[in-house]
Amino acid sequence: MGSLIIKENMFPEILSIYPKLTPYWHEFHEEWAEVDEKPLYLILSKLADLIVGDFKSGQKSTLKCLFSLIEKFVLDGDQYVREAAIVGLLEEIQTKSQRNNVDISSMFPLMGEHTKSKWVALQKFWDGNPHALFD
Repeated sequence: MGSLIIKENMFPEILSIYPKLTPYWHEFHEEWAEVDEKPLYLILSKLADLIVGDFKSGQKSTLKCLFSLIEKFVLDGDQYVREAAIVGLLEEIQTKSQRNNVDISSMFPLMGEHTKSKWVALQKFWDGNPHALFD
């Protein structure tokens, strides 16, 4: 286990390995400049759009690095970062993949062990097991 990742460090880490999000990040900050607690789940949704688009177009090399970072968030994030990674990002990737006819199980090779576990738990949750995320 590494050092604790807090909410304030989450996006600098994402942007450092996934610069494609940068223009959307700047736009997001401009739009929400007057708000102290920015709705980061909105920008995570945009990140999910980009991830699914890259996956669908075969640009998987950058995604491997991004999924390694998601693994780090799941393992070493504070409560906010872990929840944002699982419910905010992984769940959005699943939803957007299904809407775009992307076989979500084909993303498994890009994921770390803990990310895969949370991915499966999300699927079980939506299949009717309300305790899947907490087992």
